Amino acid sequence: MRRIALTLVCVLTLPALAGCGGSSSGAPSAGSTETPISTPSPRLINDSRALVLQPDDLGPDFTVVPRQTKRIPLSHELKNESAAAKAADRRSYLGGYMATYASHAAIVASEALTYRSATDAGVVFSDRTGLASALQELHGRFVQVPRNYPGEHHLLMLGRIRTAGGGLPAAFYGWRDGRHIEGILVVGPNVGKADALQLVRVQVAHEPHSSGV
Repeated sequence: MRRIALTLVCVLTLPALAGCGGSSSGAPSAGSTETPISTPSPRLINDSRALVLQPDDLGPDFTVVPRQTKRIPLSHELKNESAAAKAADRRSYLGGYMATYASHAAIVASEALTYRSATDAGVVFSDRTGLASALQELHGRFVQVPRNYPGEHHLLMLGRIRTAGGGLPAAFYGWRDGRHIEGILVVGPNVGKADALQLVRVQVAHEPHSSGV
């Protein structure tokens, strides 16, 4: 979450096969010594790049900012975190991705991080050190949002990004769903929370909606 704010300051899954082997009934007969085949656990992958906002999500007015559209390595993820969050990252972080877009009216940064376990993702998402860092970068405040807004857990910050001309309004919405932490930051002269929430709902449509591990 805090990496999105820092970035903009600098910028100004195959189904398993079934029915293999065994008798025509698909199950061992009574008294059979055949050992049942266990179903392997699904392979955990880093699907962060598929989760962030894509160019088609934003329309022709927005163009990609190449230097700020990239993978997020573990070394970057470990910055501005508590010891507990760093331990969770080292134990569980699979990778992350950030996509940044710009138009004449706004800059949009979209981020997704993928973890091996929902528990570790939760530790990082709720880390007070990281949240304080993000809040400081945005020169902002937390805004209460309804429980039915996107994400199992979510938060909204409103603030300003300092620029050479003084500063621009900024809205950041972060959320966690299972093993994924995601966030969207929108910065522009006329930006408000509605702009961030509109894009969040678009990004949520990319999620696999699988349960956490």
